[in-house]
Amino acid sequence: MLQSAGLNDNWPEGRGVFHNADKTLLIWIGEEDHIRIISMQRGHDIAAVFERLSKACEHIQSSSGKTFMHDEHLGYVSCCPTNLGTGLRGSVHLSLPRLKNDKTLFSDISGKYMMQIRGIHGEHVEVKEGIFDISNKIKIGRSENELV
Repeated sequence: MLQSAGLNDNWPEGRGVFHNADKTLLIWIGEEDHIRIISMQRGHDIAAVFERLSKACEHIQSSSGKTFMHDEHLGYVSCCPTNLGTGLRGSVHLSLPRLKNDKTLFSDISGKYMMQIRGIHGEHVEVKEGIFDISNKIKIGRSENELV
């Protein structure tokens, strides 16, 4: 799908990842969404992670004089339709070794709370050692603050 849409025409020259010294903020250029902004850190201070992300988005827009594509009805627009709305995928990595053995229960829990569960190395990656990446499934119709 990505190839037919021309999203990898400039591979590998038109791509790059830039990060701060602590590697807690990464800007990925030329990926599926054209730009992916990642804020992360160990621990449980989700507010700090979100504040860093928000400041980075504000800085990118103010320093470039450009704004991210936004539609009043759909929200932010990117190449991936599952990112319509806020475009925010807030995730945590959790160790749940017993739950990995009961996929039905895990599916029921994730469905109830509208969460997406995957391996820590991305979609369609096997979960190892019971560590999961758990994130919001819904991005449209909610604010970034509600999702965080």
